[in-house]
Amino acid sequence: MLPHCTASSIRALIDVINQIESKNPHLWTANFQDEVRGILDEEPKSTRPVATTRCRAKSWSSVPRWASNTCIAQIGNASGNYIPNAPAIVASAGVTIGEKTGYFGTVRWRYLGASPLTEDNAFRSPATSIVNARVGYRWENGWSVHLDILNLLNTQANQITYAYGSIIKTDSLYNLCFVTQTAPAAVCQNGVMDYVLHPIEPLAVRLTLTGAF
Repeated sequence: MLPHCTASSIRALIDVINQIESKNPHLWTANFQDEVRGILDEEPKSTRPVATTRCRAKSWSSVPRWASNTCIAQIGNASGNYIPNAPAIVASAGVTIGEKTGYFGTVRWRYLGASPLTEDNAFRSPATSIVNARVGYRWENGWSVHLDILNLLNTQANQITYAYGSIIKTDSLYNLCFVTQTAPAAVCQNGVMDYVLHPIEPLAVRLTLTGAF
């Protein structure tokens, strides 16, 4: 028994049918056309049982797989009004103490707000905040030594984040796109959208000795 359809579900069904006809003509058989017409005629009126399907199991199994792959390919690839990797807020501040000679120190803070990674804003990077510090000593003869403390608070975040499609052998889409391609070409070209990132290095120290001649 078919469930009662709403207007939105009927529109969605029609959209899927149009996509199948244009992108997967091998599924658009005469039997399939007749059955679709029957569904559209009967379903909005009642939920009474109808005859068994005349479509081949292979054809029907290809429809949800195609629809799923198409939806996945569109996420992160759809056009939109967002600028990738453009944070709304960027801020920095610092404090430096010391004279020309003697002890000196500085603390620097940098903040990058959350930003979209794709035009449709389906993928976003979180905000990043990091603090670096330096302490040292300068002699009158031009020599100095300083200790840098990088990522003072040992922040666990990403220095840079991207989002784009790719296909690796562990992806379920890999077997549908290579050897024998069964997925639509556009899906294989887009690949599986995911995050690509470079994490911030953990807390580290660096000692530097310099001299001027």
